[in-house]
Amino acid sequence: MNALILKQTFKQSLRPLIFLSLATAAFFYVAVWSSASFVSQVGDVPIFRDPPEAFRAMLGSADFLSPNGWIAIGLGHPLILAMFAAAALGMASGGIAGEIERGTIDLVLTRQVKRNSFLAAKAIAALAVLTIVQASGLLGAILARATVEEASGINVAGAARGFLGSWILFSAFLLIALLISAASSLKSKALGISVGLLVGSFFVNVVALLVDEVHALRYLSLFHYVRADDLIAGEGLSSVAVPAIIGIVAAALAFVTFNRRDISR
Repeated sequence: MNALILKQTFKQSLRPLIFLSLATAAFFYVAVWSSASFVSQVGDVPIFRDPPEAFRAMLGSADFLSPNGWIAIGLGHPLILAMFAAAALGMASGGIAGEIERGTIDLVLTRQVKRNSFLAAKAIAALAVLTIVQASGLLGAILARATVEEASGINVAGAARGFLGSWILFSAFLLIALLISAASSLKSKALGISVGLLVGSFFVNVVALLVDEVHALRYLSLFHYVRADDLIAGEGLSSVAVPAIIGIVAAALAFVTFNRRDISR
């Protein structure tokens, strides 16, 4: 790994990293705080005590009445998924393809920087960005637990498991994006394919949960293997091995692809 490339790559992402980290921390704090107020007002409204299946399919959980449920719902919220996707795919998609598109990779590689070292620096920088954003969300939840009386029931260890599962999931998508970038010469193309795969995986899981006839398709989605509510409860830990393995395979293929390809194309 080349330390100079790692430092420069991380520096380039500093502004979006700060924004995403603050936004994620604020989201989980506000989500817990507002949920605490909400629970005291819903009373016996049936839809919140027994939510429809569509809620469970879209949010990954439907426990609106407990602090741990709020964390699980937050991890499945579309806004959070979008921010985690931005953190995971933004840098990874342009890691190689963006450098080729700008022509800067020719200059870098002529300075005796090995391809493996270059790619490793890009991968580590992207994973570092994702890790900081995810950790910020957990920090926001912990801060809410300490300052919101109704949130004192949040299980910190369980919340940490939920965020770890989310990190593994989006790390897998990040490494898949890195593979696509290693085979592409345009950042826009690499980013478009990566976003398409992530969004497609999400909706395959949702549709499979809602439609009995295609229920088996859920196994094709990485989202199926990471359920925040189960992880927070201490269950489903073994299933996260699937996206972890896929991420490792994608990383290995990225190194093979980048070493073999003609970067002039």
